[in-house]
Amino acid sequence: MSWGSLEEVPEEVSPDVHRRNRTPPCNRFAGQKVLVTGAGRGLGSKIATAFARDGADVAVHYNTSAEGAEKVADEIRGMGRDSFAVQADVAKWDDVRRMADEVWRRWGKLDILVHQVGEMVTGQMSWRDMKTEAEIRKAIDVDALGSLLVIHELGRRMYEVQKYGSIVAMASNVLTTGSPRAPQYAAGKFGVIGVVKSYANAFAPWVRVNAVAPGYIETEATKARPDWPRRRKFVLQSTPLKRICQIEDVIPVIMFLASGDSGFITGHTVYIDGGFTMPH
Repeated sequence: MSWGSLEEVPEEVSPDVHRRNRTPPCNRFAGQKVLVTGAGRGLGSKIATAFARDGADVAVHYNTSAEGAEKVADEIRGMGRDSFAVQADVAKWDDVRRMADEVWRRWGKLDILVHQVGEMVTGQMSWRDMKTEAEIRKAIDVDALGSLLVIHELGRRMYEVQKYGSIVAMASNVLTTGSPRAPQYAAGKFGVIGVVKSYANAFAPWVRVNAVAPGYIETEATKARPDWPRRRKFVLQSTPLKRICQIEDVIPVIMFLASGDSGFITGHTVYIDGGFTMPH
């Protein structure tokens, strides 16, 4: 497709270019109870503390990162919020039921569920590296099955007990691009969207269910990938906004979808990839 003559643009720009006039924390979620899955480390921990800075009490879910989860909960309590760590393997129904029961036992309600835990398959560099069914099932169990169980158990209580709530799930822009590196990862994330759309209908009109779909996020884990220097160059070249997605780009969108500011949005997926998946 021809766009005519185009102005020259830099190869990369600073994230600060797109963060002017960002809304500071303002107790938007004061008095609300939030559960963030996978919050013992990485992106999940940043999401949990962001909600706490904006007034929320936060339950910190983890599977194996017990020490990290307790540190996050301690940090949140240090802000004057209520917080506790809760363990569950999201791919095991009994674990998820127990987690839901614990949240309701402690709080008697849940305003917001952010289900961000997922299996990135970071050690796999090519589809050729898939060797066993167990490797395939791990991604699909955590992403697709885990999303189904968590949203089913927490969401049904929001729907049946309190008749309100907001759920935000973590997808990926592989919904558009696919993943030749790890097809099982793409399959799992497609499953997330099937779950989101299904429960957005099932839980209406009381509970909203949406998803975010980030592109490559430049985390420490991403930087450690052996293919990242080459991949980073490709992503920059293919991204109209000419930078790599940062954690700070993702969290405000999650918080928007969780809040009443998006009160007439449900069943949707918001891409956060600087235009990477936009035809251009």
